[in-house]
Amino acid sequence: MNDLAPKTRNVDQLMIAFASMACNGLILAVGESTLFFCSSILRGMDAMTRLVVNLPEDSPKSDAENELVMDLRVAVHRQTPVDFLKDISQHSLNLVILCNEEISPMLVDQLSKMLSAGGCVLVPKTENIKTEEQQVEFSDFHQVDVGDCLLFVNKPFQQENVRRGGRRARLAEV
Repeated sequence: MNDLAPKTRNVDQLMIAFASMACNGLILAVGESTLFFCSSILRGMDAMTRLVVNLPEDSPKSDAENELVMDLRVAVHRQTPVDFLKDISQHSLNLVILCNEEISPMLVDQLSKMLSAGGCVLVPKTENIKTEEQQVEFSDFHQVDVGDCLLFVNKPFQQENVRRGGRRARLAEV
């Protein structure tokens, strides 16, 4: 148990820090294992930020979920992640906490459309996570391994080709 304490504390601190950056924002937690991190997320959130938890339809109700429902900033929805994101596609997300088992190409594509510029996806590492596969799924994001989590940041724009010359070059000739 002592071996797990520093790792858990590190992930908790990451969740608190990233949740605090979503001022007046919207945070989405997808999957049952994200319930474990929701108390840390709530500690980092300001009063106007909202946390939406998306759980599988068949998951049993837990004590952690019961505690979350008591907080007015939290909404819990039971639906498949892709269908849920389609239903809320008009919203802009600031932070997404995502279970490894929920990641799919369709989900990542939908998230990339809904995340605000600079919005983040945190994927806590588990024993069965294949880092290389996640990096391929999130190829359109800035990526970094931050120890106990993988961090994917939505690129605010696609880099354009730099055009050389143009007006300045024509004016220099005159």
